[in-house]
Amino acid sequence: MTKLIKGFVLQKISFLLLFFLFVLTSQKALAADCSVNSGSDTNISADCDGFDLNSSNSNTITIDLGVTVSDDSSVIFLTEDLFKLDIKGIVQATDEEGSSLYLNQYDKSNTVTLTTLDISGTLGSSSEDRGIYMHNYPPRNGNTVIGTINNSGTIIGTRAISLNSRSIITTLNNSGSITGGNGAGIIHYGNSTQADNGYFGTINNSGTIQATVAGIHLYNYVYITNLINTGTISTSGVGSDIDLSGSSYITNLYNDQGGTDALTINKVPTNYYVIINDGADYGKVKFNSVSSGTMNFNIDTTRSASGIDGATYSSVIEGLTSARLSATSGTSGIYTWTLSDSDNNNTWDLVIDSNAPSASNTITTVSNLTYATSAVFNSFSYISSYLNLSSYDCGLFDQQGMCGALFSRLVDSNGNNDTDFDYTAGQMVNGFKFNDNFRVAAFIDQMANNSLPSGVQLKNDSPLVGASTVWNQNKSKLGFEAKIMAAHQSKEITTTRIAVGDAEAGVGKTDIEMKTYMAELSYQYTVNDSFALRPFSGFRYSSIKQDAYSEYGVDNPLTFDAVSNETNTFIFGVQGKYIMNNKFMLTGSLGLEHDIKNSTSDVNTSSSTISGLTAVKLHNGGGVDKTRGSFGATLSYFITEKAKLDFHTNFQELTYHDSDLENFYISYAVGF
Repeated sequence: MTKLIKGFVLQKISFLLLFFLFVLTSQKALAADCSVNSGSDTNISADCDGFDLNSSNSNTITIDLGVTVSDDSSVIFLTEDLFKLDIKGIVQATDEEGSSLYLNQYDKSNTVTLTTLDISGTLGSSSEDRGIYMHNYPPRNGNTVIGTINNSGTIIGTRAISLNSRSIITTLNNSGSITGGNGAGIIHYGNSTQADNGYFGTINNSGTIQATVAGIHLYNYVYITNLINTGTISTSGVGSDIDLSGSSYITNLYNDQGGTDALTINKVPTNYYVIINDGADYGKVKFNSVSSGTMNFNIDTTRSASGIDGATYSSVIEGLTSARLSATSGTSGIYTWTLSDSDNNNTWDLVIDSNAPSASNTITTVSNLTYATSAVFNSFSYISSYLNLSSYDCGLFDQQGMCGALFSRLVDSNGNNDTDFDYTAGQMVNGFKFNDNFRVAAFIDQMANNSLPSGVQLKNDSPLVGASTVWNQNKSKLGFEAKIMAAHQSKEITTTRIAVGDAEAGVGKTDIEMKTYMAELSYQYTVNDSFALRPFSGFRYSSIKQDAYSEYGVDNPLTFDAVSNETNTFIFGVQGKYIMNNKFMLTGSLGLEHDIKNSTSDVNTSSSTISGLTAVKLHNGGGVDKTRGSFGATLSYFITEKAKLDFHTNFQELTYHDSDLENFYISYAVGF
């Protein structure tokens, strides 16, 4: 009987041993160790048992969606650098003392860096100790560093993210959830020696950071430079959402969390910025048992909505005496603000008003600027005038049928309302004669210096360029002549509004462009051997456009719409030519331009901070002269039959502000 019992027991034990062996063998078959490439990117596409990284890897390791990487202790164990880890699946430790991602510099005097950690899946589990664990040994050199964490998934553990000593996270962007169990969502155990402490550069939270003890908990000398909270940081325990122990601190805290769930913290940051979305949605902060330190308060105008002035926001700060606030009033951009504790209960309401410039003074600054802008338009309208364009010609030809001319020009304009301008320029014209009746020319005109009214500057970069085609009925140029011309110029312009009253100065840059096309028909006949007349008429289309632009370097920048002037113009006149002798010739002209169409857009401005802005006329009350006269005279000295010097002056009425212009140039032309 005894033998029978012993045999039965041995049979059962053998069966159990075989069963456990089968289970262990099956598990190993189902989940092998993860394999990581050393010289190229790695995609982990099947369940595996985690991996250790003991040599530097400058590539990307991706855990695919639907894949689970697990192990009993440290699932992913980094003791050397890794460029990027991308977790789309699940990484979790099965041991309650384990860590899903472990960066360890403990046994080496070096820095271990994970440059980028992207999480759209799950890192950690509620049953394990730490989702991310960063550890180093203070007596040794080096740090454990994560450059950037981008979490849109879940990081979870008793302590979801746990750092100690000199561990550093430069940037943490959380749009998902960071959940701690009985510990903290994010915890950093600093060191009692200040030099052996790490930090967080920027924590940008638009998701949730939550735990039982604290959402964020810092010890000793650890700090956060920028904490931007547009999501939720919370604790389900009795402490603060943010617990700053020892000498830990936050430099800049930007907060949008409010409503019935104000952000709680047990120490003042250096700077606190409230984010305001509207009258019911804005940041609130409650300080627990704060009796030291001083905080600078301000409004985060970058992340806040526009138009938040003219309102009172209640209970933006609770639990602070005035001694803890460096100021209870101030300015932030276009806003003035005041903190008010009317009940003396250490609860502060925020009153915001606008300190933006008035619309009336701002319109005055724009109006003043239009005088200078219209002067620029005047200068471009002169460039496109018949009197100016007709000077870009070269009619001396020799055996090769070619002509060249060089010009030196001085232009001076006299206008009302400080719209005077002047400039100097140099020109070159090249002509080619196909036959006795048909010739072409091309020209370039480069401005050298300019003096414009206060408020505008033209950059002397792009020259005026153009071309002409001329047909003459006769070789002698008597009879009919037909000419077609086109010209183009574009320049960079800088505008400056001058401050008036509470309206500030503003600077902007844009481009101004001129295009013109002209057709002319004339008839030249002789009065006697020395004198000839040439009546002419023509049509010109001209377009001047200043592009839209926005000002920069100013608290209340204006945006200027494009301004354009478009004209269709008839041209009439007569030119006389008097041959004084074989060396000198005198030429004079009288002309009249009349716009049958002159369309000029208004100067329209807009601002995100200033309401009530209205349009201003480009001529600004100075009127538009649609009929303009001109006069020109040229003395020509013939060095040889095929070379001459011209001394020219002319007078031209301009479009805006009853302005006029004098032009003087000297040219040398030679045929070859």
